[in-house]
Amino acid sequence: MKKIIHILLLAAIPVCIAACDGKDDPVKGDSLTFDMSEILLQLGNFKQLEVYSVTGGQKDLVNNSDLEWSCDAPDVLSVTEGILKGLNKGVANVKAAYGDMSASLKVTVRDGQSITGIDAAFTADNMYDMGHLLTGNAGFQQFDIDKDGNIYYATSSAEYYRILVDKVVPSKGGSDKVEATMTFYYSGHLTGMSVEDAADGTYLWIPEYAGKNTSESSSQYKEYWGMQTIGRVKFENGKKVSPDDPSIEHFWLGNTLSTMNVAVDPDHDIIAFCFHDPQYGTGNDGTSRRIRMYRLSEVMALPLEDCTLKERTYGGDGAPDASQVTHTPTIKARNVLKLTPVAEIGTPNKGKTPDDICYYAWQGFDVYDGKVYFVEGTAVKNMGGSRAALTIWNYDGTLYEPRSFVRVVQNASDLSRFGITETGAMESEGVKAWNGNLYLGFNSWGYKGSNAVRGNVFKYDLPE
Repeated sequence: MKKIIHILLLAAIPVCIAACDGKDDPVKGDSLTFDMSEILLQLGNFKQLEVYSVTGGQKDLVNNSDLEWSCDAPDVLSVTEGILKGLNKGVANVKAAYGDMSASLKVTVRDGQSITGIDAAFTADNMYDMGHLLTGNAGFQQFDIDKDGNIYYATSSAEYYRILVDKVVPSKGGSDKVEATMTFYYSGHLTGMSVEDAADGTYLWIPEYAGKNTSESSSQYKEYWGMQTIGRVKFENGKKVSPDDPSIEHFWLGNTLSTMNVAVDPDHDIIAFCFHDPQYGTGNDGTSRRIRMYRLSEVMALPLEDCTLKERTYGGDGAPDASQVTHTPTIKARNVLKLTPVAEIGTPNKGKTPDDICYYAWQGFDVYDGKVYFVEGTAVKNMGGSRAALTIWNYDGTLYEPRSFVRVVQNASDLSRFGITETGAMESEGVKAWNGNLYLGFNSWGYKGSNAVRGNVFKYDLPE
């Protein structure tokens, strides 16, 4: 009997060695990691987590059912094989483990109310500028605010080759007054413009070297896209500038990126470039934008060098140039690619449902105090039900504020009651975070029964 037992134990040894060796382990690697360090979850919502095993520099997705899951605050959050559900307001730490390896994630459960108050009831205090008629009765694409509170609206028109920047004093009662106007040629569909207050005046940061869409079959025929560089120029009333104007400083990030837009946060020494990157997908419908942050002081200290851009077509169709031109310009610019970014985040691809980020058209971004503000939206005329949504990320890519909708633009009766529009048509256009406040811009139709497009900026409080 003893001999038989001895033989069986010996036979079992190779099996034990194989299992202990990890060859048949469902989870291999040196460590486990989540793809983020913390997330926000709205009360009652679900979230599927992803865990990766790490071997050297390689990450492999792990089957959640192979891991042991735990939560240190089960009254706040439930976790079942990596699926979270927010039960109550609070903070919980989720742990995924396999053998000696583990990864932890901080989860904050909120009650669904936006920390910025954009989903709360609208009041007269939320109106910063209302019903402003801009130059040429044009709608605007972006705005910014200087240290004195003046608004700079970047307006478009049927003359696709130019962008007008109107400086206005905000008014809560509707206004037709424009203080100053500057004209920019070939700046593209200007969804990212930024204002910088300097000791010697106010400077504008703008996209430039856009190319003309020459396909007559396109609905965007004659529009300008694919902005290749960012320019910095002093704001001067009445001045008209093209990209080759010697007063403009140019900033370049290579020829693989396109549709450049910009935001600056001088208070925290940050400049951010938003662009399409072909490795993440391209297009103007909200697909995969990248936002890359640099130190503003380092960017300004770069030397000028010769930079050759991509071929572009411009001019004609009433533009200052007598005829349409196609060329490949070489310019003096600061090559930002020589610097190491402070941070970079990417937006998701175009959402599939109205509840997804990037479902609606992208309408601008801003950076301030370590956060990226991203807006999207669409206008619905004569029916109400316009949509505008804001998402806020930290520089490490974690959510600071989950996607929240602006309540007032969805309510036509409220818009009429406050005298903003009688049609309910509100198109989201730009965002500004600064000095403890959040500003959201909107084009409106139907102010006092008029069909003219008017500019509006709403103001909300940012949390301390």
